[in-house]
Order: sequence, then C-alpha cells, then structure tokens
Amino acid sequence: SVKTVTGRNLDWFFDQWLYKPGHPVFEVKSEWDAVKRVVRLDVAQVQDLSRGVPVFRVPVSIKLVSPGKTDIREVWIEKREETFEFPLGEKPLLVRFDKDNVLIKEITFPRERDELIYQLGHDDVIGRMDAAGALLAFKDDPRTAAALATSLRTDPFWAVRKSALEALAQIGVKGGPAVFKKACQDPDPQVRAAALVALGNLRDRAHLEFYKDLFRTDLSYRVQAEALTAIGKTGDPSAAFFLKQAAAVPSYRDMVRRAAEAALKLVEKR
Repeated sequence: SVKTVTGRNLDWFFDQWLYKPGHPVFEVKSEWDAVKRVVRLDVAQVQDLSRGVPVFRVPVSIKLVSPGKTDIREVWIEKREETFEFPLGEKPLLVRFDKDNVLIKEITFPRERDELIYQLGHDDVIGRMDAAGALLAFKDDPRTAAALATSLRTDPFWAVRKSALEALAQIGVKGGPAVFKKACQDPDPQVRAAALVALGNLRDRAHLEFYKDLFRTDLSYRVQAEALTAIGKTGDPSAAFFLKQAAAVPSYRDMVRRAAEAALKLVEKR
C-alpha cells in the first residue's frame, strides 16, 4: 500500500483528488510591506463547495525573485482563506504562486505592470506565456507593447513568441502590420501562422501580394493555409483565380484545399 511504501497516511490526498469532484480555484493577492519588509500573500479558495467539492489541502511552492537572488518557500494551504508572510530584504521583482505549475487549478493573480514585464523577460516558459496574456490588463501603456514586441523578437521559445504576438494583436499595437509581417519570417511555423491570423484580421487588401508570396514560398502547410485564409478575409474578388489554383495543391489532410475553398467563397461574395 501507499502507507507501507511511504510511511505516511495519504488517505486525505486520495479523498480530495480522486474521490471528490472539482479542483481548487484560487484568488491570490501579493503585497510588499516596506515597513515590515515582508511579502504578504493572501490566498483564497473560491470554488463552489456545493455538490461535494472540498476545500483543498495542498502544498504550494512560492518563488520570490529579488535582484541577484531567488527564494523558494514551501507552504501548505488548508483553509478557505489564508495569509502568509515571507521576510525579504527588498521588494521582489517577481512573486510566482505554484512555481512549477504542478497543481490542477484555476487562478486569478493580478500583478503590477513592472512585475509582469520582468516575468515576461526572465521567468520560465509557462511564466513568460502567462505574463504575455496578463499584460493585456495594461494594454494602454506603451511599455506593455514595447515589452511584448521585444518578447516576440527575442524569446528563444516559440510558444512564448506566439503568446506575445497574440497579445499584441489584441492590443492593436501601432505599426501592427509591420510587426506581424516581420513575424511571418519567424523560424517556427506556428508563430508564422499566428502572425498571418493577426495580419489577416486587419482585412487589408494592400497585403494581398504578400500573402500570395508567402503561400508560394513557405514550406509549412499550416502557414500556406493561413495565407489563403488571409486572402479570403480581404474579400478581394481579383484573388479568385489564384485561390482556384491553390485548391489543387496537395497537402496533409487537404488543409490547403479546404482553406482555399473557404477563402474562395468569401471573395466571390463581394
């Protein structure tokens, strides 16, 4: 049994995760107390407790990043609402709840713009992706767009670059078309495809030849399909012949043909 192997009674663990429904839904708030020099972390479990969903008992790792130093603090969350205080020499650059993202959970954890920008540039992949989306709360701040644009250009992992691009598309960044066109040259096809989605959603016929060139030159079927979809979004009837020719191009699961036919319906409506 588990108790024999580990020497611990883990009935509580199996009871909440296997035999009872639901998962924890956390609302987390972090505050720096400059007088006491502590990070105060308020954690509430706000899941609906009806139908047998429990208040969960879980261990959580908290990462506190300060200039030149990273502290990991382990806490147990056992109540509906709890507050933890972590002594720290100076205001942290980043507070990360569940640092390795191991818990099955939903979480709301609002943070300041500067903390999110730091996280976007320095945290692990999951943290950087999370920061890109969370920065939408500061979409009117020019520093947000600048940080996302830097991430799109320089982040080493494709999924982070894609998250930054999608956030920029929602912000409606100044110079967006040029940013998205540049991203169409990204080394990863998933980023290039996302860039075409963002550019295509502008529905600007001025980019028609750009889409055609990408279709002809890109080696990814997914990118080719998104180029055709973008052509359809322009609604330009002059593209009909090009789309009919594209529909004859063989591809995995016929994705290119299906995109061409859908785009053709859009341009023939005009």
